[in-house]
Amino acid sequence: MKKPFLSLTELKISSGYGVVPIIPDSFLGGSTPQLRTLGLDGIPFPGLGKLLLSTSNLVDLDLRRIPHSGYISPQAIVAGLEASTRFEKLALEFQSPQSRADRASWDPPPLTRIVFPALTMLVFKGDNQYLEAIVSWIDAPLLDCLEVTFFSQPTLDTPLLRDLIGRTGAFTAFHRTNVDFEPFSVNVRLFQRQGILDSATLKLGILCNPSDRQLSAAAQLCNSSIPRLPTLEQLTINGDGFLLWQDDIGAPKWLELLQPFNGVKDLVLSKRLVRLVAPALQELVWERVTEILPVLQNLFLEGPKPSRAVEEAMEKFITARQLSGYPVTLNVVGNSEPEPRPMWVCGVGVSDSDLINTLFRRSMSMS
Repeated sequence: MKKPFLSLTELKISSGYGVVPIIPDSFLGGSTPQLRTLGLDGIPFPGLGKLLLSTSNLVDLDLRRIPHSGYISPQAIVAGLEASTRFEKLALEFQSPQSRADRASWDPPPLTRIVFPALTMLVFKGDNQYLEAIVSWIDAPLLDCLEVTFFSQPTLDTPLLRDLIGRTGAFTAFHRTNVDFEPFSVNVRLFQRQGILDSATLKLGILCNPSDRQLSAAAQLCNSSIPRLPTLEQLTINGDGFLLWQDDIGAPKWLELLQPFNGVKDLVLSKRLVRLVAPALQELVWERVTEILPVLQNLFLEGPKPSRAVEEAMEKFITARQLSGYPVTLNVVGNSEPEPRPMWVCGVGVSDSDLINTLFRRSMSMS
C-alpha cells in the first residue's frame, strides 16, 4: 500500500469503534491522480492533505468520525482540494470536541477566496472556529445543500458562515424554518418550496442538553449564523418529544431566539412550548410592541385549550398589537392525548402540523 495506485478511482475505508492505527504519509505512495471518490470513516490519516494535492480529479471527499489522532488543519484541506475543479461534495465530521481548531497554527486567509465552481454540498460536524476557517478560504457559488452540526460550546460566533449563507444564491428563497428541540440537540432547518412538498437544504444544529442550555444555544445559533432572509414567512418551534422543560426559563431567552426572524408572518408553537413562550410575548407591549416579530400576522398555538395564565398573556400581546396597528390573529390548534383527534384551524379539519403547513403554503400561493 506504499506504492502509487495510478488508476484508482474510488477508495472507501471504515473501522469500528476501537483503536485504529494511524495511516502513514507513505500510503499509496502519496499519489492517486485518477481518484474521484475518497471516503474515510473512523480512520486517522493526518497526512491526508499531502495525498489530496495529487487528486486533481476528485469529486467527492467524505470524512466521517475523524478521530483526534487524525486531525487535519483547515488550510491543509482547502489547499489539497484546490487543484480539483470538478469537486462537488465535501463532508468533514469530527468524532469529538477534542479536535478543536488551533487558531495559532492557521495561515491568514487569502485576499481572494478560492472558488470551487462545482461544489454543491457541504456537510460539517465539529468546532465553529474550524468551519469559520474553511469558509474564510473558499467560495462556492453553486452550493445548494449545507448541513452543519456544532459541538456544545459556551460561545458561538460564526459571522463568516452567516456571510456564506447570505451570498449564496440557492439560499435566498427560504420561505419557512423549523427550530426543533430534540433530546440531545437543537436543530434549525430552513425549507424552500418544491411543489407540494418542501425541501430542507440548510440545516444548522448544536449537540447539547438539557432544555435550558438548548434554548441559549438555539438563540446563539440563529442570531450568529442566519442572515436576514426577506422571503422567510413562517417559523415553527417544536419542543415536545421527551424534553423536560424547566418552568423558570426566562422570557429574555425566548425573545432572543425570536429576534432574527423579523420577517416572519406566521408563528407556530408546539403544545408544550405554549406555556413557556406566552410570558415572553406578553413582554412585547407598549414601546416594545414591534421590537420582535414586527410583521407577524398569525399566531398558531398547538395543543388543548390554553390555561388561564396563557390566555391572559396572549390577550395582552394581541391587544397591544391591535392598538399599535399591527394586528395578530390567534389560532388554537386543538389536540388531545393519548387518542389523537382531528385538529382545527380556522374551522378546517386537519390531521397534523404538516398538513397545517400545507394549508399555509396553499394560502400564500393563492395570495
